[in-house]
Amino acid sequence: MARETTTRAGPIHARRAGHPDRPALALPGPWVRHAACGPATAELFFPISDTGPAARDAAKAKALCGHCPVNAECRADAETTGQPHGIWGGLDPTERHPQPHQEAAA
Repeated sequence: MARETTTRAGPIHARRAGHPDRPALALPGPWVRHAACGPATAELFFPISDTGPAARDAAKAKALCGHCPVNAECRADAETTGQPHGIWGGLDPTERHPQPHQEAAA
């Protein structure tokens, strides 16, 4: 089954507005209906920095992911679609896309 795409409004999608040269992002799979997160928590999952209140929000998001029944599906979807921003499946972008020196240290 083909994935549906759209240019919906939201933190990650807003960058695409007015940029027809950039492809629309694929929407998450049907697992999203069972996710512990929702539209009301978007600011937790897309922090604007890694310090202060945004860091606390990111920690809350990761804690919520820890109890989510579709955590693995969310993480796999983010990795498959190459999500560049946000917390998906309990991982932030630096955890999903470690730099070569980070992988060697692990």
